[in-house]
Amino acid sequence: MLEVGFNHFFRARNAHHDGDIVYFQGHASPGVYARAFLEGRVSEEHLRNFRRELSPGGGLSSYPHPWLMPDFWEFPTVSMGLSPIMAIYQARFNRYLEDRGLKEPNDAKVWAFLGDGETDEPESLGQSHWPRARGSTI
Repeated sequence: MLEVGFNHFFRARNAHHDGDIVYFQGHASPGVYARAFLEGRVSEEHLRNFRRELSPGGGLSSYPHPWLMPDFWEFPTVSMGLSPIMAIYQARFNRYLEDRGLKEPNDAKVWAFLGDGETDEPESLGQSHWPRARGSTI
């Protein structure tokens, strides 16, 4: 699913597009790191040091968080079902800004890549009654 998303759906930020926002479920981080390795963005040593980010030479955090890896992750997404609720509110806030003329309308999407356990959290399901924001893919 990650490969399909990366190769066919998720769009990066560039001069002509704001880029999609992707909230990754924490257990998907090894797959994201594997792709980053193939792209030359992380080293073999980093992969060997998965979950040992303070090792000499560096490592990779199992917890997607910008404080731990500011040049890699954009959002903290693991604790207590944060990913689903943050994705919902991000999509709604994007449209709020557009509707008030504070942001140019565009076709950027918000994606939530979730695991089944994450959707068991009350923080995730508690927001499911909200209407989806225009253009959201949650």
